[in-house]
Amino acid sequence: MQHNLILTCSRILGRDTQKIMIRYIGIILLLFSLTINGQTKKEIKQTFKEINSKEELEKYKSKNSNWKIELIELDESDSEFPEKLIKLKKGKTRRVKIDNKKYYYKLIASSKETEFRVSYIYLNGTKLTKKKIDSIRPVIIDKYQSGVSFGDLVEEYNMDGNSKKGDLGWSKKGVMVQDFEKAVLEHNKSDIFTVNVEFKKWYYVVLKTHPDRINKKQTFIRIERVANNGFN
Repeated sequence: MQHNLILTCSRILGRDTQKIMIRYIGIILLLFSLTINGQTKKEIKQTFKEINSKEELEKYKSKNSNWKIELIELDESDSEFPEKLIKLKKGKTRRVKIDNKKYYYKLIASSKETEFRVSYIYLNGTKLTKKKIDSIRPVIIDKYQSGVSFGDLVEEYNMDGNSKKGDLGWSKKGVMVQDFEKAVLEHNKSDIFTVNVEFKKWYYVVLKTHPDRINKKQTFIRIERVANNGFN
């Protein structure tokens, strides 16, 4: 029908007018497409009202596949955590610009987790006798207290191939074997001590390298806004 309309008009108004009309119709279709695919601030606000959980997000995504919307989990200790989101309260929203892109965040959950950090030397009880292990560990501790770096001792004694000089990085409470974690949490920064996980025949010399910390974990719904070229 659109084609017939253009042909009729071209007979009346001429070929130049036909070209102008085709161009005009193309512009209208383009602008209509931009308005449909883009998201207005009002639409984003309404969407956030409808989504308050991971389950609701998944249902929404299945019906609105053209929206760039996702679940994001961030730790406050993460260097990439946007500063504007640190004090955001549950249920509230905030706009953040990252690499010239506009993102809208809604905080849907927040939790606090205890984390600890240690370095260790592992002695394998399936390859060494308990008597041998009990003779080695005091030597390791004496060397450390005499000034030998723990990293050098890891290279000399460790039996599990840790490539970071024994550093475990930050570990969340509840992740490690209970016997190991309990011993770590009972000690303070700079303490050096032994840990036995008898049922697995795992034996350790552990150096607590940092004080425990409370890390805040936050879960957001994030929408990347697709520009409307001014049609808000």
